[in-house]
Amino acid sequence: MLILVDDIKFETEEIFFNYVDTMFPDDKISDLDSLYKVLTDGEPDIEFIVSDFNEVKEDMKEFANSILHKLVDVKTANKNFKLTMIET
Repeated sequence: MLILVDDIKFETEEIFFNYVDTMFPDDKISDLDSLYKVLTDGEPDIEFIVSDFNEVKEDMKEFANSILHKLVDVKTANKNFKLTMIET
């Protein structure tokens, strides 16, 4: 599974979680804990690509950083999880 998140998906927490939630129809992703659970307990091969992270709006940087830290935690817990950062 491939999940591509760009700076637009970080406009609000609701936009981010709603988008990621659509990728997992059998689960409800609405916060950091549920995101972690799904990414560590779910599909064996997931690639999460974060694009244009440096263009996230200033008022959403703290949230975006918390997501990034959680994704690093997921990578540690799930060897089949791949995290890629792309800056344009």
